[in-house]
Amino acid sequence: MVRQMRSHDVAHRPGVAKLLHCPRCGLSVAPRVHWLAIKHCPRCLARRHLAVELVPREPPAREPARSAFG
Repeated sequence: MVRQMRSHDVAHRPGVAKLLHCPRCGLSVAPRVHWLAIKHCPRCLARRHLAVELVPREPPAREPARSAFG
């Protein structure tokens, strides 16, 4: 069964982090939709057989674009 994505599915909901980070291996995961958010780091599960819980983190702020003319 294929689930169709609606516009309200793509928007991040309050309480769901936009970026999840593993404190052990440094993997950062940005789920595209709230129902794809994972709880444990897939890298640590696969490599070390450890269930390390991902922590929410704000995405890094982008610097404003610099002009070529100074």
